[in-house]
Amino acid sequence: MNVPLKNQLLSIPKSIQFYLIQSIFHLNSLRELPTTTVHPRARRRNSEDGKKIRNAENDMEGNLYLYKSKGQHLLTNPRVLDTIVRISQIKSTDTVLEIGPGTGNLTIRLLEVAKKVVAVEIDKRMVEILCKRVSEHGLHEKLDILCGDALKAKFPQFDLVVANIPCGISSPLVTKLVYGAKPFRSLTLLLQKEFARRLLANPRDSEYNRLAVNVKLAAKVEFVMDVRKRDFLPCPKVDSSVVIIRPKAEIPSVNLDEWWAFTRTCFSNKNKTLAAIFKQKKKVMELIRLSKMRGFHGEYGITSRYYDFAAADEEEEEEEEEEETSHEQSCHPCFGSEKDLSSYKERINKVLKANGFEGKRPSKLPNEELLNLLSLLNQAGIYFHGRTRPGMLKMKGN
Repeated sequence: MNVPLKNQLLSIPKSIQFYLIQSIFHLNSLRELPTTTVHPRARRRNSEDGKKIRNAENDMEGNLYLYKSKGQHLLTNPRVLDTIVRISQIKSTDTVLEIGPGTGNLTIRLLEVAKKVVAVEIDKRMVEILCKRVSEHGLHEKLDILCGDALKAKFPQFDLVVANIPCGISSPLVTKLVYGAKPFRSLTLLLQKEFARRLLANPRDSEYNRLAVNVKLAAKVEFVMDVRKRDFLPCPKVDSSVVIIRPKAEIPSVNLDEWWAFTRTCFSNKNKTLAAIFKQKKKVMELIRLSKMRGFHGEYGITSRYYDFAAADEEEEEEEEEEETSHEQSCHPCFGSEKDLSSYKERINKVLKANGFEGKRPSKLPNEELLNLLSLLNQAGIYFHGRTRPGMLKMKGN
């Protein structure tokens, strides 16, 4: 580094120095790549992207601080951005939902090919920069912005999702999108590599988990590509991956509250045998309590993939309060005797033994077997969720 440039850097705050040096390195690396077959239009696009990155640096000099703790990592590699848009197969009639648009590197590209983009951003500073950039491109009429928390926001109708998902909300957000009230064609998501591997995991994989089980009940997950951590600004600690999630044409007829409670029980100790999981006294007493609660609320119905998350959140809070005292209640003499406990254990073991599940482990079971086991347990009067919500049990149309 020459002396004048070094002296200039020394006069700039260290936080800004880091971003400037990283961006300069990224731009230099792009210049060194072979360009013999680059189309003139693509060359102009890359030149424009270089200007956008420099503009982003100027914004940072204007005190735009990116919070790693909030997952604020901006994707800056134009080739990766173009690939994400291309593989999403966006039509000119599509409305695209983007969550966490940041300063708009991906948003601009989406606006160029879609009819409309709905961007959900919680950071007001990012919203200001995004509006300015979109206006400069003359695309502001095609953009709607929702400033707020994506987990709490009520999404409008959309055709597909294309987004760089903040790592801190990946799990609840993927669940909300897959089981949300809005039908969709596909979700193209940029996720942390480790999280993507968990989402893609299959039975017998070490990463196989409850999230993969629940998502794959209603959708198919496809791996697209890995993205290097140095393609982001600021640079995260780990690489990322792009996946596409597409809804299944049909999903099994199962009550989602019951299914999620059942998978929570099984995957709390996914490598234990089912016999060992259901031998735990506390767990059996909890199932007795839930079955008695169910007796007051009638029969379960069938739920589709589209789910009322507002009602679910309210009930989840109620259940958490109940769980704090459930063990004390279940041990109360009036709640159930040792004879009740023994009888209930015997009923569970009978189902497991009769159907060959006693020695099986949740980590090795596909959804078909888990669904079969849940059905058999329900038929024997064993339930995992104590209540149903009126209005949630009707199938919603696509």
